[in-house]
Amino acid sequence: MDFKELIRDLTEDFFVIFTCSILGYIIFMFLYDIEFVPLTDLFVIFILSIAMSLIGLVVYFGHSKLTRSKLIIRYIIHFFIGLALLLSAATYVGWILWSMPITVIRMVILFCGVSISVHTTLFIQTKLLSDKLNAKLKERYKD
Repeated sequence: MDFKELIRDLTEDFFVIFTCSILGYIIFMFLYDIEFVPLTDLFVIFILSIAMSLIGLVVYFGHSKLTRSKLIIRYIIHFFIGLALLLSAATYVGWILWSMPITVIRMVILFCGVSISVHTTLFIQTKLLSDKLNAKLKERYKD
C-alpha cells in the first residue's frame, strides 16, 4: 500500500468514525438526558476520531504480509487502544465517573456499538467497491 492509498483510507476511516461517533453521542445524550450539546464535546469527538483513524495504522502497517490470525490480533489491539483512549478522554471531560461503574459500563457498551457500526460500514463499502471492480473486470475480459 503506497502513501497516497494510506492517506485516502485513513481519511475515509476518519469520516466513518466521526459520523458513527456523532450517532453514538446522540445515544449518549439520550441515556443521560442531555438537552444542550457543548461545543467542547463535539471538539473532543473530532479529536478522538482523528486519533482513532491514526491508531488504525496499527492495522494497516504491513497489511499485505499478514496472516488472518495476525490481522485479527491487530484488530483486537486496535480495539483496546481505542477503548483506553476513549475512557481516558471521557474521564478527563467528565463523561464518566469511575466512582459510578454504570457510567463506565455504558461508555464501554457505547464504544462497542460504535466500533461495530464503523467496521460494518467499512466492510460494506469495501464489499461494494470490490463487487463493482469485479463486474468491470468480468466485462472487460469477457471476450
